[in-house]
Amino acid sequence: MSSKTILSFLRISVTVLFYLLSFFTVVFLVTSILNIAGYNIEAVSSKPGFTYDVVGFHTKSSEPPMLYSADSVIRYQQLKDQYNLHVKPDSALGYYTLVSRLISMGFGIGILWMFMKIFKETKFETPFIQTVSRRLRILAALFIISDVMGMINYFVFNSILRHSITTPDFALKTDLGSDLITGLVIWVIAEIYQRGLALQEENALTV
Repeated sequence: MSSKTILSFLRISVTVLFYLLSFFTVVFLVTSILNIAGYNIEAVSSKPGFTYDVVGFHTKSSEPPMLYSADSVIRYQQLKDQYNLHVKPDSALGYYTLVSRLISMGFGIGILWMFMKIFKETKFETPFIQTVSRRLRILAALFIISDVMGMINYFVFNSILRHSITTPDFALKTDLGSDLITGLVIWVIAEIYQRGLALQEENALTV
């Protein structure tokens, strides 16, 4: 498979993902507002509202037993002290969830938009372009800020949750650090790219 074919595939894939995420964001916003307004859009579900996976601390539950498959090749165990929370949309935590998830989706849309622009402007004939260098830095910043927002969300969510549930002590299950690392890697790539751009300009002046 040629490099141009891969680049075309990436352009199409990222564009599709961008519009899909934009569409689902609008659907999420509309359904959330209708649920808050009292229209039970999620009546078909037995568990309406927002859902979260949390971990419980200082609980007295016993360790779940280890289970085995019929041939004893696989063993499995129910996770201890893990819960699934269902939050009413018209509550303080529901309002916060709406805002935080919209922010998260906004970052996702922004990241896909940057990727879409980078792949669109990338050309093998002139590999180093000033606008791409700038977009790489913006992309790195979006990943880093997204991870910082995730950290803030972790502490704010836990704080609001403790107003409703004091015992057991719940904490939001979350994946922190991956976006930060991705952002730093992209930032390093942007710096290398910028150096390549400078060398390309020097060679053009020399010729």
